Amino acid sequence: LLLPVDAALTRWRRLDLPMASAAAFRQGQTLSIAAAPGSEPGTVRIYADGLGFLGLAEIQAVGRLVPLRLIAKGPDAKA
Repeated sequence: LLLPVDAALTRWRRLDLPMASAAAFRQGQTLSIAAAPGSEPGTVRIYADGLGFLGLAEIQAVGRLVPLRLIAKGPDAKA
């Protein structure tokens, strides 16, 4: 039995990115995020619709989302 790659990371909050931001995140770019529920500083799991789990990031108090670890997937890999 194989578990999903993010199965051991459930202690961190989940943050879903819109597709427009997911492309930049997948290239390791720091993103600005608006103050919204769930955007408190700390480590989060990053997901995008249609792409699934993208990696881990840190939300900083100044409203930045900084990639920590990215998960590489092939161009036609399913989430």
